[in-house]
Amino acid sequence: MAERELYPDGEQRRRIMDFIMAAGQTLLENGAEVFRVEQTMEIMAASFHLREFHVYVLTNGIFASAGTAEMSEVRNVPTRTTHLGRVAAVNQLSRQIASGEVDTIDVAETRLAQARCIPSEGLGAACGGHGRRALLCADL
Repeated sequence: MAERELYPDGEQRRRIMDFIMAAGQTLLENGAEVFRVEQTMEIMAASFHLREFHVYVLTNGIFASAGTAEMSEVRNVPTRTTHLGRVAAVNQLSRQIASGEVDTIDVAETRLAQARCIPSEGLGAACGGHGRRALLCADL
């Protein structure tokens, strides 16, 4: 996808949905407020033209659907820590997506993987990605 499509196809919608769910999960598991997780996910969905996106976030899970319920997903988020650096990085990514500075899902996925790899004190640099791709921070 060279730039955002006004009407992304089925595969592209699924990829956008996976990305938005991963971003929401990253926010939630790193200490973001429930309302802000919902709001950020809705902004990303609108920016990538994912129509009829609905999301409900609890402290330990995310429920979302898009289209006329053609896609739905639930994510369990059993553990929460506080890592505001990761929260800030995902929020910045959301602003860049909304402004058009980040205009492809490829770039967005890479930036999200980088945000998820911001190390905590005393932790190693390796981390996994969500969805179909698993990345190591050394690969970024």
